[in-house]
Amino acid sequence: MLAEAGIRTYGPAYLRHRGRSIQAMFGLPMSDGRPPRRAPQEQIAFLAKGGNRIVLSEENFCGGLRDDDGRIVFPLCNRAVERISLLAEKIAPSPLGVFLCIRDPAGYLTSAYGQTILGAADALTPDAFRASVPISNVDWVELVTRLRGIPRVGKIYVWRHEDYAQVFRLVCRRLLRWQVGKQVEPLPTRVHEGLSERAVTKYFYDLASGLGDDTLGVRARAAFPISRGHEKFNLFDADDTLASAQAYAAQIKLIEDMKGVTFLYPPTHNASKA
Repeated sequence: MLAEAGIRTYGPAYLRHRGRSIQAMFGLPMSDGRPPRRAPQEQIAFLAKGGNRIVLSEENFCGGLRDDDGRIVFPLCNRAVERISLLAEKIAPSPLGVFLCIRDPAGYLTSAYGQTILGAADALTPDAFRASVPISNVDWVELVTRLRGIPRVGKIYVWRHEDYAQVFRLVCRRLLRWQVGKQVEPLPTRVHEGLSERAVTKYFYDLASGLGDDTLGVRARAAFPISRGHEKFNLFDADDTLASAQAYAAQIKLIEDMKGVTFLYPPTHNASKA
């Protein structure tokens, strides 16, 4: 359907193959060192395949969640300015827009912590992780400010992760074009599930028992999934969660008022304000 509408989309399943990363395709300095197969405008034509809109969906292009030592990387999207700037220069005069989903800092760090468990055999304990990563490190205002400062970047669209189900169609309409986007349906189930309290407990029990390997977290999640009624793991207590929500609301207010940024709301947003 999208191809017939002149829209080509490329996500991780395509962009994480060797030679197909955004860096490799457009000859950016952080590629694997091999020269790109095509000049930038030729690459755009190859990806567009006769269409007039290309969607590149790859969050790691702007910087990974963790460094090589497994530590959470800050500032958020630490390579965004460098990489988006170079990409915008390479594809000029073709326009470039940026779409960004943000998340409550406590929820973001809880998810990030879960990723350390899912990808390592020796993750920090919850207490140690909390002590190493202050909630205040999750600063979406700072990130959006950096994105706004990138030359040749057009509109920036932002929405809340917590509103995803309600704004899905609106995001698709902005991303894919108005009439086409409304025809896209979300998948019926969650693609990537977080960790339950029991899964985290099992992970550290097995780790202490000497059973640790890189699949330990994945196996713990499979044994006690949230989708089967197990209570979701929360990294922070009620006071920290409340403080995070208040800081998040203040950040959102500042982002809403930024020139060049469009904040996408659920359909009920304006009605609730009225």
